Amino acid sequence: MSKTKISSVDHAKDSNIPKLLTGDLTPAVINTWEAVCMRHFRKANVPNEDKVTTIASCMEDPRMITWYKANALCIDALEFDAFMLEVRDTYLMLNWSETIRDEVMGSWQGGTPFWDWVNDLQSKNAMIASGVYGLDETAMRNQIQASVNPRLKKRLVSSCHQTELAAIVKFNQWLIAVKVINEDLRREQERVNLQINDALHSQETHLCAEFTRTFVAKGTSLQSAHTPSSSNAATTPNAPSKYKMEDKKQEILKRTNGCWKCQHPVQLHRSHECPYGYPDLKKHIPLTKDNLPARMRAKKEVKKVSAAVTGGATVKEVKDEPDGHIAAVIPSSVLEGSDSENKYVPCFLLPNLLWTVHINGPNSSSSEHIQALIDPGSHTVLIDKALVNQLGLVKRSLKVPMKCGEAMKGTTLLTHWVRLKLDSVNYCFRSVIVPAVVLPSLCVPVLLGLLFLTQNRLLVDCESRSVVHKPMGIDLLAPPAIRTPPSSELVSCLKLASQISRVVTATRTMIDELREHLVSQCERVDANSEAVECVDSIPLIQKKVEQLVIQQCLSDLDGFYKSKYADRFAGVPNVEDLPHDIYHRFALKDPTKVISTCSYSCPRKYWDTWATLLQEHLNTRTGCLAGSTTIVN
Repeated sequence: MSKTKISSVDHAKDSNIPKLLTGDLTPAVINTWEAVCMRHFRKANVPNEDKVTTIASCMEDPRMITWYKANALCIDALEFDAFMLEVRDTYLMLNWSETIRDEVMGSWQGGTPFWDWVNDLQSKNAMIASGVYGLDETAMRNQIQASVNPRLKKRLVSSCHQTELAAIVKFNQWLIAVKVINEDLRREQERVNLQINDALHSQETHLCAEFTRTFVAKGTSLQSAHTPSSSNAATTPNAPSKYKMEDKKQEILKRTNGCWKCQHPVQLHRSHECPYGYPDLKKHIPLTKDNLPARMRAKKEVKKVSAAVTGGATVKEVKDEPDGHIAAVIPSSVLEGSDSENKYVPCFLLPNLLWTVHINGPNSSSSEHIQALIDPGSHTVLIDKALVNQLGLVKRSLKVPMKCGEAMKGTTLLTHWVRLKLDSVNYCFRSVIVPAVVLPSLCVPVLLGLLFLTQNRLLVDCESRSVVHKPMGIDLLAPPAIRTPPSSELVSCLKLASQISRVVTATRTMIDELREHLVSQCERVDANSEAVECVDSIPLIQKKVEQLVIQQCLSDLDGFYKSKYADRFAGVPNVEDLPHDIYHRFALKDPTKVISTCSYSCPRKYWDTWATLLQEHLNTRTGCLAGSTTIVN
């Protein structure tokens, strides 16, 4: 299925009227259209009363053209700001400004670069800045500071930066200062990662060299197992001619994911980025099928020793590489400490992730508030049997009964399930319908497992105790202020009443302006005009009779002179009885072309034949002219 086409604005320069191209309208497109229209009005000095008419003439979407034609009288009477408000109310979804406000309030930086994330927030807030839902600079400042990633937030609230940032009054200067801090943090992290990688490579090279020396001391006869072949030699790109490899060695390196430059198996780099360089031919042991297992074991030993580069340290795996290195990152006081130390106090319990939601049922007159337990460790969704009976939900039988084991109670056989749909307390999130298994005596009304979290695209962060809806970016456990869901019929009626009120107001204003203008014009015209006298019809009738007499006289004279001089006017030749014999037909390439010569290009062998035909044709034409025949085929 093809994606919906989004409209765009065609605006080459400010002196030209901007064109709104075909497609669906979005808040961003309407804001862009409004901005370029304002620039055109200032450049072309368009009067206020002609602004709406000017830009309406360049709307190319058929739906907007039809809408404008049906309401042209009312739309042309609107001011430009009122016209843009009418466009937003007509072509944007209901509560679009609230939706964008929720996206701004629920946005988190995460792994997105700081400046890109801030620009996206400011672009969204600019769409609703003129309404009641727009955030001012103070609110945006608080929102950005609360939603940055934890590392940057910790740096912002530190003693060395908090006072400095608090002293900055202007919002843009504060953003630039935060950007500088974020860049320093990024460069610091890159330096740490580079030092870790250098330490790992250095340790790996050292251990590999130690193992190679030990291997040579134990089995020196392996050096004679390889005989170089000059006929089938190959070199790596840009390699000196003395570093040649046989086809067998190339196959081994391909199969073991090795490097063609340093000629070591199981490497994470390629020849163009090899940190080891070409091998020393005096000390290098060629890679063969016989010593390949030993080389592989050496590689594994290197990895094991690399994990213990710093004793008693917490390690972190680098996930981006296939055979991940183990990097010593943060020293652990827990592993290095003793049991007698009392600085560390363990925490045995954390509060559960409970989410207050609305749930409806046939037996409930209004939405019920319940506490749902967020449990990413559960593979299914469970609901208490008492809640099912209270709401009157329809129970359906499971095709295969499900066994459920409860602590201290043994195994329970579950046989029924219901359709479950939940709403957040502020109605900014509405879940999809998921099946929930009915469990008697459940400890919570509803337990939301992996099935619910996956189907609704929810991301659980246990550290920050948040459940974020990925498409909207809002945290369900920390929602904004509660608002009552508007009724669809009420919203439609209010919208219709608002439109009618605006049209009536605009119509009355237009009529009042016309009345004032026409009254003054009527007085001025009456003062400068002469009184209209009654029309006398007798002169008009007399003039018409004279015209008819003259016309009849001319007709009589025409007949008289034609009959008097009939012998001077020969009859028109008879064109009905003409010869239809065709002797030759000439097809002209260009009938409008003037013939400048009487000669025709033709083969020499046809000259005599064509000359005879042309002469006969001319003779025939002369005879026809003598018999008053004027058409020749």
